Amino acid sequence: MRTTVRMWRWRSNPLRRRSDVLERWILLLAALLLAVAVPLLGTVTALHTDQAMLRQRQDRHTATAVLTTGTPTAHGGYPTDGTTWGHVRWTAPDGTTRTGTTQLAPGLTSGTRTTVWLDRQGRLTTAPISTRSATAQSAMFGVLTGTCAASLVAGGTNVALWRLDTARARNWEKEWADVGPRWRRRTG
Repeated sequence: MRTTVRMWRWRSNPLRRRSDVLERWILLLAALLLAVAVPLLGTVTALHTDQAMLRQRQDRHTATAVLTTGTPTAHGGYPTDGTTWGHVRWTAPDGTTRTGTTQLAPGLTSGTRTTVWLDRQGRLTTAPISTRSATAQSAMFGVLTGTCAASLVAGGTNVALWRLDTARARNWEKEWADVGPRWRRRTG
């Protein structure tokens, strides 16, 4: 008995409109998307982001560079925020000597050896993200993607149901325009 009460909208009914059946299918599809596709999309995004950050950590390595010019202790009369830009020279993995600009501690003198991060081609780059930060960012991107996908599903469902309701109201007005005058004559 309880099953038939719960499933009454799916049963054959002479008052059931095609739009009622379509509404139920839209809601069923939205529920399936929210239950299965949205969490799956969030998980795939988190895993993909984690793999990209792992590749970044594997592609970057340290090298020793020599400072070619000293770094200032202050910038424009104001102390720096703990780093400043300096010109360095290093040897790339292919044996060529290269120069570039990177962030360094302030107050270093020319000729000071420092550690820089290089990519696979031997170009200067930033340090890779830590494992803990990569995990946190991957989780954040997964949750954000899942939230956006759920919002899109909910918004799309609301738009579809709004259009169904608008079509039902138009049909109701059209039918009332046919039936309404006949009722007024009998009661008036």
